[in-house]
Amino acid sequence: RLYRRRRWRLVGPLSFPPAFSANPDRAVRVFLLPAALRRTLIDKAPSAGIFAGLMNVFLAEKFGLSGKVALVTGSSQGLGRNMALALAQAGADVIINGRDAAKLAPVVAEVEKLGRRATGIAADLGKREDVQRLIDQAIAWQGHLDILVNNAGLIKRTPAVEHSDADWDLVLSVNLDGVFTACRAAGKHMLARGSGKIIN
Repeated sequence: RLYRRRRWRLVGPLSFPPAFSANPDRAVRVFLLPAALRRTLIDKAPSAGIFAGLMNVFLAEKFGLSGKVALVTGSSQGLGRNMALALAQAGADVIINGRDAAKLAPVVAEVEKLGRRATGIAADLGKREDVQRLIDQAIAWQGHLDILVNNAGLIKRTPAVEHSDADWDLVLSVNLDGVFTACRAAGKHMLARGSGKIIN
């Protein structure tokens, strides 16, 4: 069967299991995958249901984080929690962080249910000494830190003319100073290792 789109250019008879031959376009997408993964899918696909996970398999092959250690600040709840779980699903071991130590354990347990290692480190990102301790402990946990996600942040919703100096200082201490201190501390480690990613 000939597909005329230039990037495919598949010519000749192809043999697919029923799940594939029912939809030739699916077969073409499979043939764009790496050879080993392509052969596995064609040999073992029991039904069309395998395509529901096809993209996940491909992403895991290309972008898996197995062996990586990630720290997500402010990950005891909300978006940070979801980021931590997504990193774990991609294969990373994850460090959960928040100000309230009691809130860390449930998220650690969620990560461990995904088959990844996890630990919780309580720290106040508004205090520079806490931020430095957080990064030091994160590195010491597995001996390295590969990914830092600066997610923690806060906001004080007050009209500008009523906004106090104390609230202004608090917001900047977490959202600006905390991020800089974490980047500086983790960056030194990553530069020394020759690799690492920081996401702000």
